[in-house]
Amino acid sequence: LLTKYYLIPHYRERVAFQIHLPKTGTERLVDLSERKFLGAGDPKKYDTEMDSTSETRKYTIDLNKTALVLIDTWETHGNDGWMERAQKNMETKIVPLLALLRKHRVNIIYAPSNEKIAPVVSPLPGELILSSSNLLYNTKEFDRYLKKNGITNLLYGGYALNWCIFNKPMSLVRMSELGYNTILVRDATIAFETPESLSGEWAYKMTINMVESLWGGTTTVDDLRAALEPEITPQ
Repeated sequence: LLTKYYLIPHYRERVAFQIHLPKTGTERLVDLSERKFLGAGDPKKYDTEMDSTSETRKYTIDLNKTALVLIDTWETHGNDGWMERAQKNMETKIVPLLALLRKHRVNIIYAPSNEKIAPVVSPLPGELILSSSNLLYNTKEFDRYLKKNGITNLLYGGYALNWCIFNKPMSLVRMSELGYNTILVRDATIAFETPESLSGEWAYKMTINMVESLWGGTTTVDDLRAALEPEITPQ
């Protein structure tokens, strides 16, 4: 165990956290289904975008080298309709995701900016909280922390997919560019839609496509459950 001190949003005092470091010399390997987009482009035949496909493969990851990064799982938001959608997503997807990963001792990292985290997904003692008031709310320092703790696989969930998951210092895009294996849990997030895109959630769908094309792959809560608990997951 390593004791570190971090400032928690809405609190002035420093609070000590016991961070559970991965065990050296041990592996906890699981085969996780990960989806990627394959854009059609066969030079030997005529094809169009309609010939593009998605491919799902099994990838082996070490749970000791894995962390879930939850971005901006806020209690409130200025847009009431969006907040209702996010709250439903938290209750139906992020709550079971947290329960599953905590059961299997996967690192949980919160990045809520300076906002209050929704009570339904509150962090437990020992889970790391990043904020603009501590040093880890910085791409370079976060990278250093991950390397020091042997974390190479980053699962992402939270909000909004097309905003903060893309542009925060610990975002999926930035960490992918630094060489981390970034995997979006695609049903544990929603996008902020436009009036034109809301009915079909097209901003969400296009952002998923960008992730699967450029910055890693995606998985689901059920795929993670199947990987972590294959003996009790219906096939």
